[in-house]
Amino acid sequence: MSENQRLQALHDLELLDSPAEARFDRLTRLGCRLLRSPFAMVSLIDEHRQWFKAAQGHLYAQSPRGTSFCNQTIQREEPLIVPDASADSRFFELPAVQQGIRFYAGIPIHAPDGSAIGTFCVLDNRPRQLEPEDLEALKDLAACVESEIQRVAMCKSERELLAEMDLVRRQASTDEVTRCWNHSSILQLLERERAASKTTTLSLCLVVLQNLAALNQKGGAEAGDLVLREAADRLRGALRPGELLGRLRGPRFLVVSRTPLARLEAYGASLLQAVTTGPVAVQGSFVPVIATIGIVPARNLNEPVESALARAEKTERSLPDHQVSGLALGV
Repeated sequence: MSENQRLQALHDLELLDSPAEARFDRLTRLGCRLLRSPFAMVSLIDEHRQWFKAAQGHLYAQSPRGTSFCNQTIQREEPLIVPDASADSRFFELPAVQQGIRFYAGIPIHAPDGSAIGTFCVLDNRPRQLEPEDLEALKDLAACVESEIQRVAMCKSERELLAEMDLVRRQASTDEVTRCWNHSSILQLLERERAASKTTTLSLCLVVLQNLAALNQKGGAEAGDLVLREAADRLRGALRPGELLGRLRGPRFLVVSRTPLARLEAYGASLLQAVTTGPVAVQGSFVPVIATIGIVPARNLNEPVESALARAEKTERSLPDHQVSGLALGV
């Protein structure tokens, strides 16, 4: 199959430069645990770069194609296993190796037409061998990624918005740190959902990280970014099918939900519990995720979005930090 056919198959999937999705994040988390590796990624390879649909262990969104292990992996049918990249003439000059990566194991992942479009891979900072049972686990995870690629998980408004965007707009539509829809995009999607939900309930859940400013002041932007990324991953994993997640400006996340009004308070509590469960490792120490939530039904389709968010903020400010009891439903 030609490179042009491979690239066409990749672009037809409309996964490049799309927001992160829990279904792929789960698989990379499993990869880290099962393979006992600090890094695991679902990478997609286009003309010039490897772009990470899911990644554990780092905050990079992409890297150059020509200096990646994964570029070699998609050119072969069998797995690529590199026990010690610093001693391998094919790879010892790669930037990742110069920065400390020693071990790589990757499996090609394929589009429905059989084109190799990317990889599922794990990396480590130490040389190591891959045991036979570990290789089987890696193959299983890659097969799960392929299965997920073949089914549609995004809601209709997300698919429509992505289809309307050119490459530049698509790359600018997601938040670089959290891999969620960014402020502008989530508000566009909210308007689309409101227009399409005349006969169904639509609600807004505003999650605010209360200790982000203190983290940024103490540990710098990198510390804050780690907590933002972890909070986004936790929220994404708690969403129901078809719900939207975006990062508003600063420490705020917006979840657009169709949860019935009678169950909205309980659902808000579950989101808050998910995002605050357990500390985050930051610069050698563990810090809690302190958050509040405001939840409001978006009943009036003529109400400006900013007004609805303001109602959510009023509810949020009344909530105790890092608690899931006593949620107040703003109406």
